[in-house]
Amino acid sequence: MIFERIRQVYPFLTKSHQRLADYFAASYREAAFLTASALADKLGMNEATVIRFAQRIGYRGYPEMMADIVQAVREELGLRERERAPHAAALMTYVQAEMERARWVLSHLPDDIPAVWQALRQARRIYVIGQGASAALAHLLAYALRSRGLSAENPPADALSLQMILPEVTAHCAAVAVALGPESGEVAHFLRRAREQGAWSLAFVASPISPCALAAEEVLLCGEEGRPSFGAAALLMEAIVQGMHREGTPWKPDEATLSRPLDEEYPPKKG
Repeated sequence: MIFERIRQVYPFLTKSHQRLADYFAASYREAAFLTASALADKLGMNEATVIRFAQRIGYRGYPEMMADIVQAVREELGLRERERAPHAAALMTYVQAEMERARWVLSHLPDDIPAVWQALRQARRIYVIGQGASAALAHLLAYALRSRGLSAENPPADALSLQMILPEVTAHCAAVAVALGPESGEVAHFLRRAREQGAWSLAFVASPISPCALAAEEVLLCGEEGRPSFGAAALLMEAIVQGMHREGTPWKPDEATLSRPLDEEYPPKKG
């Protein structure tokens, strides 16, 4: 496949060839309908450069490379079925299962998602807490919110750290918990105290009766019958962030803030 060929040689390509590689990686469906001449005109380069690129990444020429791309597009559109290796079939089974879980999550979304967007937009500071295996998702969500110009932090989920930041959580803040696995109680306690102090709270959970679900003001289910789906949770988080942008949150990334690691304000404890 063309993407694997590009990946293997990308660091060694010329600047012109890297431009072509970037284009194919981002717009290969569009490229499937372009001749070498049309692609060269689109990118403002010589047609010979396009042809040499195809040869540089291992094809005999431009037509062979385009045949590979067209085949990939056809398979994506379901125009041609092929026998899959056992490992590919297993992977497809998993992907389809995750898609079903994502559909279940969508079917159980609350009606007031715009209220979630509004609460996050209006918060002066958003604390995103991830418990256990959910910590990585919480980290990514905090970064995504920051990339939209919002003040989001990702403090550790241990009892001492949460107790230390509770005085900062006011009515102008939002507390978001990501707790898809077993819960130890500290994050639910943090949500409960945050609500008592006037903060808005949201929980991504697998069960509607989990401690965090019972403590939060708003709940987003990310699992069917108590079985968490990390893939569905990630999709839901991305949809919420993208939805906020479309609903009016301006795209104003603070480069200085984004370049600072999320854990800089809350460094890991030593010892």
